[in-house]
Amino acid sequence: MHYDRCIDFRAIYAWEVRGIDHKTFWGPLPDDVRGRFHLYNAPVAENDCPASPQGRFTERGSFLRLLKSTITVDDYVVVKVDIEGGPELKIVESIAHIPELSELVDEMYFEYHFNFSDVPNHPWDSKPKQYGGKTVDTAINLMLRLRQAEIRLLMHPVPEWWTCHSATATVSTGRVSVVGLVELIEEGDRLRDDVDFMTRLRQGRLKRLREELRRHNVTAAVIFDPINVRYAVDFRSMIPFYLRNPTQYLVVPTNESAKCLLFAGSFGSDALLEAFNGSLEFHPAIGATMASAGPRENEKIDDWVNQMDEILSPLAETSPFGKRIAVERFQERATRGLRDRGFDLIDAQIPIEYARSLKTEEEIVAIRHGIKVVEEGVHRLRDALSQPEANVTENEVWSILHSTVIACDGEYAETRLMNSGPKTNPWMQESGTRRINIGETVQLDTDVVGPFGYYVDFSRTFTAGYGLPGFQATEKQKKHYKLAMEMVKHNMELLIPGASFEHVTFNAWPIPEEFQAHKYHVQTHGTGMSGEYPWIFHPSDWASYGYDGIVKEGMTLSVEAFIGSDQGGEGVKFEQHGVITKDGFQLLSTNVPPEPYLLEESPQLCSA
Repeated sequence: MHYDRCIDFRAIYAWEVRGIDHKTFWGPLPDDVRGRFHLYNAPVAENDCPASPQGRFTERGSFLRLLKSTITVDDYVVVKVDIEGGPELKIVESIAHIPELSELVDEMYFEYHFNFSDVPNHPWDSKPKQYGGKTVDTAINLMLRLRQAEIRLLMHPVPEWWTCHSATATVSTGRVSVVGLVELIEEGDRLRDDVDFMTRLRQGRLKRLREELRRHNVTAAVIFDPINVRYAVDFRSMIPFYLRNPTQYLVVPTNESAKCLLFAGSFGSDALLEAFNGSLEFHPAIGATMASAGPRENEKIDDWVNQMDEILSPLAETSPFGKRIAVERFQERATRGLRDRGFDLIDAQIPIEYARSLKTEEEIVAIRHGIKVVEEGVHRLRDALSQPEANVTENEVWSILHSTVIACDGEYAETRLMNSGPKTNPWMQESGTRRINIGETVQLDTDVVGPFGYYVDFSRTFTAGYGLPGFQATEKQKKHYKLAMEMVKHNMELLIPGASFEHVTFNAWPIPEEFQAHKYHVQTHGTGMSGEYPWIFHPSDWASYGYDGIVKEGMTLSVEAFIGSDQGGEGVKFEQHGVITKDGFQLLSTNVPPEPYLLEESPQLCSA
């Protein structure tokens, strides 16, 4: 197989404990192979746990010692291991755990025997004692760590039932589908160039918005928020600028036969007009803010009111909802002017948030692509923390995620929530010029508005220097990390279609008293083109902030956890991004799996 792929090995090492008939063994080997073949008809000798995974090898007969002393990083190394009750699992665990070894191995074949206790009547389940508590979870965890070490690992296909076996859904073990920036850029371009896909994406969102406008009995919506403008008509132009300068706006009539009217500059409009095939018109905007109008602000606001009256009144005459209009936040004088013209105004954010909360199939495709981009950025950031440069700052590391997002046609990070060491607790301390020290916790919340304008929101926690020889996370770091994982896993399992927000709230993972004061302000929130409806609160906050609603299929949600003691010390932030399907919460942020060095039990590195 390897020879067919132009890989010609300079040396082959093999061990076999059973007696060998050397004539039978060596006879069939070609002469050019015999000279490179090293056969040890003796058992491999490795130290017991946890010595081997800590790099303490026996003096004689150690495969791991030979690997380290014989191989260089320039070699292409394939390792095949049969798990037959000897030191084989110690070898695999050591390669997964020690960067000095894992960087030498390129490809690995091995069996991992475990109990199928989750699958009734499976033949492997008849030998539970033989496999010593090994399960699907321990198998997947080991695969995860090997693939995080960037070893090509051949594994039998995972049974379909595993994809919904547990809420953590970490079947995507490590960087299984590693892709570079070029591949991610090309994938995004293919989606953007797919006219049918983009048409369905745009029309599906506009349809959702109009359905909600009708449900709220309004004739039209007047929208200023550029994120909502993009949701409605996919107009992408200087979004952060327009968030603070409301000089661009959109009128969306509820009547599907009426055109949407976008008031903005004409730049970049021809392609969008063509995409909407006559159902969208551009008009010059009236700048009615202090910055754009100066001392003429009141005059320009009155001009804007006249403009809206001329557009909305004819729509009201043919609408069953009359002059009831949904308007986003704007100057008080403007809304008062519309009311003086007889318009009944409601907050447009209400129907818009309900519309955005349920995603179409095309939106999920776009979100999946955005998550892949952000995951790649987080992996690059994580790699920089493996053996971090001396005096590297939080901002330098944080910028790695930003550069990846921008390179792949994303927008921006909405926050700067990456911090280290003492800044990790309490949460919400932003990235700065602080230098990161070896052994410190580093945590981040992506909060990225990525490709196609979709918000990617998951959180991860790492330990600086995790890839250094002899590295060990502290027991407190592991304890807090496992609590955060437990909290997210528990709360994800509550998110099934039809569950009420109240039910999710009061059945949430019970946060220990030590961590109550510093808990994240919500346990779950919506994600779409930004953080959005719904917000599901903790039981302790229900009376003050909670509201009820229903978890629905098509919602995309992020499930939060922050574990930080009120007595101080480092914290842990963990969060997962997923979509509600008919079966419950389906994890989308799968390709930055939990950190194995923060999950492992120190005294028993290779016991499972």
